[in-house]
Formats: sequence, C-alpha cells, structure tokens
Amino acid sequence: MDADKRFMDLKKVYVDIILNTEKEATKKIMVSERKAVRLEYELKVAKKDVVQMLMRVKQMMDCKISEAAVASCTREKKIEELEVQLQEAVDIVKDLREELRTVESKVERFSKIQDVKHTVQVASAPTVRSFLSFSLGFCIIVF
Repeated sequence: MDADKRFMDLKKVYVDIILNTEKEATKKIMVSERKAVRLEYELKVAKKDVVQMLMRVKQMMDCKISEAAVASCTREKKIEELEVQLQEAVDIVKDLREELRTVESKVERFSKIQDVKHTVQVASAPTVRSFLSFSLGFCIIVF
C-alpha cells in the first residue's frame, strides 16, 4: 500500500505541476491576447492618424497646385500683354524708320535743290544786285 499511496501522491504532484503549467500558460496567453488587442488598437489609431495626415498633405498639395496654376495663368497673361506691347513697339519702330527714310530722302532732295539754287544765285548775282540797286534808287525818287 505504501507503493499505492506514493503512486497517488506522485500523481497528485504531477497533476499539480500540469495544472500550474496550464495556469501559467493561460496567464501568458491572456497577457499575449491583451497585448495583441492593445497593439491592434494602436495600429488602428496609427492608421487613422496617417490617413488624416495624408489628407492634410493632399489638401496642402492641392492648395499649392491651385496657387501655382493661378500664378502661372497670371504670368501667362502678363507675358501675352508684354508680347503685344513688344509687337506694337516693333511696329512703331518700323513706322519711324520708314518716316525717317522719307524725311532723309526729302532732305536729300531739298539739299540738292538748295545746291542748284545756290549755283543759280551765284551765277545771276550781279543781275539781282543791279535790280536791287535799281529798286532802291526808284524808291528814293518816288519819295
């Protein structure tokens, strides 16, 4: 009987060991499950935060893109205005050059005419002087 009692005591010890091991394993499993739930919650919160942050970044990018589009449009309009002004200035320069050529040709013709008149006056100068002296003498006689 002593052997039976020892055997029963040994069985009880083994059962206690198995129960304690099972309790410890259950505790570790429960701790792990709580940890997994907490990590899952933190992951959901982190995903939510990341999505919100990405949405803010997207809004900022959309805002910057629209501002850049408005600035680009404004610059395009300014460039078009400047191109129109440049074309007008080019047209004015063309007109002025044409007018300058016309004036230069007139001046050239006028200077040629003056050269001809001067030549004629030099050749007929005594006649003009005698006419003037005659006219002055006539004026003196009349008065």
